[in-house]
Formats: sequence, structure tokens, C-alpha cells
Amino acid sequence: MTFKQSITAMKGIQFVVDDTGEKTAVIIDLAEWGEVWESLPKVRCWASALLKALKCHNIYS
Repeated sequence: MTFKQSITAMKGIQFVVDDTGEKTAVIIDLAEWGEVWESLPKVRCWASALLKALKCHNIYS
């Protein structure tokens, strides 16, 4: 495994790639992205509730 900073990558984001160059993991700089990282569970919960509501009203299948 090697670490790779892609030219198109966002600042504070690095990818771990395997021997073939395929991205297998990501390293997130929490000093840069910590606030966003901590908000992800809230966003996921909100999105899940929204999808359930849409399914109940046959808007999303």
C-alpha cells in the first residue's frame, strides 16, 4: 500500500492505493475536515428519515 495525493484531490484528503493504483482507503485531515466529518451521522439520519417519508407517500420507490 502507498499513499497518494491526487492532483484533483481536495486539500486535506489523501488516498491509499494498492499495487495496481486502485484507491482502497482515504485519509481525512480532521483539522481541515473534522467539522464536516462529525456532521455526517446527522446528515445520514436526516436522509434516511426523508427517504422513509417519501416511500410512505409513494413518491420514491
